Amino acid sequence: MIEWRESTAIARAAGLRADPYYEWALATGFRYYGKAQWLPVLIETTKDRTAQSLAQYVSNKHRSSPDPNLWAKMRVPPFYETSPKRLLKRPVRFLAALVRKELLDDIYTGRALVDWIARIELGLATATLDCDAPLPDAPSLPTFSGHPFVVTGVIDDGIAFIHDRFWDTEGKTRIEFFWDQLIPYPDLACTWGYGRELTKRDSAMGVAGIDTLMASSTYASLVDEDEVYRSTRFADQTQPGHKPLASRFSHGAHVMDLACNDYPIGSSPRAPGEWPIVAVQLPVATVADTSGATLAPQVFNGLCYIAARAHSIADAAGVVNLPVVVNVSYGLIAGPHDGSGLLEAAIDDFLYACTFPVRVVLPAGNNFQSRCHARFSIARNQTKEIDWRVLPDDWTESYVEIWLPPSTDTAAVTINVAAPDGTPSGAF
Repeated sequence: MIEWRESTAIARAAGLRADPYYEWALATGFRYYGKAQWLPVLIETTKDRTAQSLAQYVSNKHRSSPDPNLWAKMRVPPFYETSPKRLLKRPVRFLAALVRKELLDDIYTGRALVDWIARIELGLATATLDCDAPLPDAPSLPTFSGHPFVVTGVIDDGIAFIHDRFWDTEGKTRIEFFWDQLIPYPDLACTWGYGRELTKRDSAMGVAGIDTLMASSTYASLVDEDEVYRSTRFADQTQPGHKPLASRFSHGAHVMDLACNDYPIGSSPRAPGEWPIVAVQLPVATVADTSGATLAPQVFNGLCYIAARAHSIADAAGVVNLPVVVNVSYGLIAGPHDGSGLLEAAIDDFLYACTFPVRVVLPAGNNFQSRCHARFSIARNQTKEIDWRVLPDDWTESYVEIWLPPSTDTAAVTINVAAPDGTPSGAF
């Protein structure tokens, strides 16, 4: 059923380019977001502003905003506020933040940050520690052993962080940092405002690192991988929702093995410290949205997180210009697919700003391109009919996006959508 509610639409601020899926969330009263009050949003600043200046503007530390409570409505990770000079040679114009729904409404209608934000894109809600406590400091990294030739970053789902394919020759993990974006955990709260962070070593606060977790679940020289996942709530069957690490295999484990290992199974792994890994596990809801329309904030935050932690590894090892390769095995069916999408532009801007070589590997695509795209020209006063085929065994949500050339007079274009039984939506 197509429902068009022009009379209830909220007027968008002039000059703001809003994500169409945010418009859909408004039209449906955020029905698909549950009771979540904090939503991840990818933001592009206006041309005369930067991510760092926006982060400082809303920061609780600086209090430079006319609205002293702005920081309580928008949580910006400290990374964007400090922007270490060794990591970035120039300011960037993109940041991902957690924003309360009421502030999003004010941004959309032009009542807040009108001179700061040029474009927004909404992500799916993830669980947060909804409190006014300041974000924790970044974890410290002890003296680094070994010479890291390259840092491999992986952004995926179902990161099997205990698996023996990610051990070094001493039987310890090669994963230096691991950000799980799904489960909030007070003792492991991440500096990025949601999820939790595990590190290879024990924290200064006494939180067990991955090596300690492995050692505490070792019996007769064998690590009980499932026990670690249960004790850390990654496979807690008393909680609702999909748990990829409770399965016999996972997408993230497979992809990370391909990205991080070039030795055959059964041969010797890497020496300690040689090929460190930084991993990011996406929230289940984000992965379940197969359009990729809500992927942007989580992926961009994940990319910045990997770069920041790789910067820490390089500092600890005394290595300059440590190369970083990041694998993201998720694609965007949504969007214009011409480089102008918000996530595409954000990744480009960030990579060109980095002081050391960072490369992002994206999938060539397994989305059946011929079934996803239709492109045609249409003259004035003509019509064009296209079929939308939804496979009968496809239980995922289905979307249609219609992209027009920038110079199009949109008032001169009307669209009709017909249901399978022929019922039309009416022109809009």
